[in-house]
Amino acid sequence: MATVGSTTTTDRFATKRIGASVWILRPRGVLERDALGDLRRAFRDALDQGARDIVIDLSLASAVSADVATALSAAADAMIARDGVLWISVPWPEGDGFTLRPIRTGGVEGLLDVGALLERASVLRSEGPARARDATGRAHHRDGGPHA
Repeated sequence: MATVGSTTTTDRFATKRIGASVWILRPRGVLERDALGDLRRAFRDALDQGARDIVIDLSLASAVSADVATALSAAADAMIARDGVLWISVPWPEGDGFTLRPIRTGGVEGLLDVGALLERASVLRSEGPARARDATGRAHHRDGGPHA
């Protein structure tokens, strides 16, 4: 029998299994290179347990680095290889809705799809490795704390 509504939460991620083959991974905060291990582990766990659709819900992510966008493109490639789909969910910049989009193309095109979607949602980082801006426009250090 399939597990329904199973949720696991850590400091950086909430992972929810819906039915037998749908997983939602919800990372929190600024997603930079140091978050890659957690993201890959959550993704691999979902795959190992039979995920056919994985949704990366970025509603709680304040910024996403290019490294993480590249990892999301690689995750899309892995899902395509398994006849599955990686979905990216991002909030609208105005805050009154979200976009849920499948990444069905691998390689560079998949990376461009991920990057364009994140950029439209204003979460793709472009300020360099040490700082990001949250939804209010305040700068944050890599550790997530406010920048003075």
